[in-house]
Amino acid sequence: MLVDRVLAQGELTNFESRLRRRDGTVIIGNLNVRLARDDRGEISPLEGFFENITAQKEVEQELRSSEEWYRSVFENTGAGTIIIEEDTTISLANTGFATLAGYSKEEIQSRMKWTDMVATPEERFRMEQYHYRRRRDGAAVPINYESTLKDRDGANKRVFLRVDLLAGT
Repeated sequence: MLVDRVLAQGELTNFESRLRRRDGTVIIGNLNVRLARDDRGEISPLEGFFENITAQKEVEQELRSSEEWYRSVFENTGAGTIIIEEDTTISLANTGFATLAGYSKEEIQSRMKWTDMVATPEERFRMEQYHYRRRRDGAAVPINYESTLKDRDGANKRVFLRVDLLAGT
């Protein structure tokens, strides 16, 4: 019962609830309820309001579905793929990249810098220059080039890179 739920959580509470309209449609909302008391301190009817959040919940579900789709594309692209932060930390790596590098995704993500995996100092310098210049003027930096990756075992692997900024970042 609603009164018991409010009493269990205190004088004021809110929770998500679903309500069915007369026409049968269901809406989702935040039900904000508080105990009202009369002059003697006895509980009288509950007071509250229902905030309709159906549209917000639908948008959240669409975003979750969209994120799942993009993560699936990212993971299953067939190529080793990473997302690099401004300081060159690898924030996301797919299985293809983890296999190429010889590390697990957990060892890579948010723990390793892309530049630490570049095999030679000259290429590392070039990568860093491209990385920072790309943020100022993307047209001045190539998006396709070759480099040498040093894997976990120290083996050098020639790789073809395609590098670009994510839209909106």
